[in-house]
Amino acid sequence: FRVRNEAMFFLLLDTGMRAGELCGLKVKDVDPTERRIEVLGKGNKKRMVFFGRRAARALWAYLRQRGVLNCSENVPLFPA
Repeated sequence: FRVRNEAMFFLLLDTGMRAGELCGLKVKDVDPTERRIEVLGKGNKKRMVFFGRRAARALWAYLRQRGVLNCSENVPLFPA
């Protein structure tokens, strides 16, 4: 759980998104090479948020641990 928690923590810290927005993310919403995420916020409004290198490293470690090789998958980023 440590790797997942670090990825969640650094994404929340860097992006300022709400916890509910983070929980609703799909793998396809994340562009790790550009370090940005398309977030569906209040009122079904989409916006782009950006994250730094530290969050990117944590996210890559988490995705590797989960075995996600294709970032176009329509599956939850952080499943319950």
